Amino acid sequence: MAKIKQWFKKHKTFRSKIASIYQWFNIFWAKNILSDEVEIIGNPVFRVPTIFKGKGKFIFGGNNNFGGDTSPDFYQPNYLEARNPNTTIEFAKHIFVNNNLTIIAEGEGDEGGVFIDDDTMFGFNVTIMDSNFHDIDPNKRWLLPNSKEGGVRVKSAKVVIGKNCWIGSNSMILKGVHLGENSIVGAGSVVTKSFPKNVIVAGNPAKIIATLDKYLKEQNQDEKMDSCIR
Repeated sequence: MAKIKQWFKKHKTFRSKIASIYQWFNIFWAKNILSDEVEIIGNPVFRVPTIFKGKGKFIFGGNNNFGGDTSPDFYQPNYLEARNPNTTIEFAKHIFVNNNLTIIAEGEGDEGGVFIDDDTMFGFNVTIMDSNFHDIDPNKRWLLPNSKEGGVRVKSAKVVIGKNCWIGSNSMILKGVHLGENSIVGAGSVVTKSFPKNVIVAGNPAKIIATLDKYLKEQNQDEKMDSCIR
């Protein structure tokens, strides 16, 4: 085994080709075997496997890129699920998504789904959901929608991420959140409510920790101080 490892270290080009073939197979398997037959509009670039599930629609506006080979979870699949016939998950234009993105939506029309506007970028391991999926009432929590026990689908609310936002790694964005343009979600945050444009939010639950104007002003002051010290 040690000799095999040494041989692979010496032959980096061959190792790279093997890795590329393996990832191509992962992408093919996820899209053509593991995914449902869903409607996909647009031609995103997938460098990582992506599983499409549900009965809804997936829209990609153009120049959408998924996957970063220098980040964790490069070989793990994204999971995108639009559960119902009129559920839509839409990516606008010029969007970069790192690895291991999960989006699950079941609301239909204006009452649910996910919309991500232009120029937004995602860190790795981000989750977005438009519903709680289970009733808060403990007596109804286990009931499935339309079951003979009388379960009903809980209310969904559309998630909208504005233009040029930055969603940090390991973040979770929950139902009904509208995030204003240019805003940043700090790594590891759980976003439970909407926020305006040009703010930085972080925490669980997320709250505003700074405005972009204030942060950039302070950063410029620090840079001026550094230049004086040097």
